[in-house]
Amino acid sequence: MKANFARIYEYYKQLHSRNGADNGGIEGYKSTEVGLWAYSRATFVLYFFKKLSLNTKSLFLDAGAGDGLVVAVASLFTRAIGIERDFHLTQLAKRAFSELELQNASVVCANFLDQKIHTAEVVYIYPDKPFETLTYLLHKHKWRGELWVYGPHITSENIIEISRLKKGRDFLTVYKIVV
Repeated sequence: MKANFARIYEYYKQLHSRNGADNGGIEGYKSTEVGLWAYSRATFVLYFFKKLSLNTKSLFLDAGAGDGLVVAVASLFTRAIGIERDFHLTQLAKRAFSELELQNASVVCANFLDQKIHTAEVVYIYPDKPFETLTYLLHKHKWRGELWVYGPHITSENIIEISRLKKGRDFLTVYKIVV
């Protein structure tokens, strides 16, 4: 896993360090059709996924996958799918997965609220705004998986905090949906 993570880390480090989309890279933040996107820190994501034993889960879904960094890291542990509404970000993720030869990673260009997200064991989100619609949808399907929320956020109805992990100034909160 160490060597594969190092490849992912270096790939995204180069992608994010280029001078924006004009040079084939992407800046750290992007406004999309449905909100803001920012990339996550790969080393922190790896730390959280190890601590939460992602390898014991059968399907990981990233709701708002951006350029695919989180999906790429998750694919080291389990089958990982990203759903991203922005076409350019989706294409960056697809190219990354192909160039890195990640067999367990895929991405769909769509609104995650229109997809069958309740089929995943873990739904991950790095929200830029409240996510009540997501928790309502999962509640409606009587979903019994875990909702992993990266970074600061406003909590939502229909969820109970299970645990919170912290690394540096970043944190990840695990929730269960009230069914």
